[in-house]
Amino acid sequence: MPLIPNSKFLILNSGGPAVSGGCTTIAAVHFVYIVRCADGTFYTGYARDPHAREQLHNRGRGARYTSGRRPVSLVYWESFESIGDALRRERQLKGLPRAAKEALAESGNRGIG
Repeated sequence: MPLIPNSKFLILNSGGPAVSGGCTTIAAVHFVYIVRCADGTFYTGYARDPHAREQLHNRGRGARYTSGRRPVSLVYWESFESIGDALRRERQLKGLPRAAKEALAESGNRGIG
């Protein structure tokens, strides 16, 4: 499982054991992510492990929206210490216009929210 470079948070496998990869601080375990679909559209969601979620989307098991728009690529994520904060941010991101999501994807921000 890929770890996010230079991170100081723990990534959990979906329902599996924790993978720390030398991380010393458990700071965030909830993620909001954006994937770019093969048709150029964006999908925003919540996950405990955005990389594993991307794989689920690409197997057609992630969400109904993405199942017919594969493959998808993980282009953006933010991490949060609480699920409530992550879900609030997910709702904010889902309400953004396409241009704003494009800017986030291009920003290279892939880390702590």
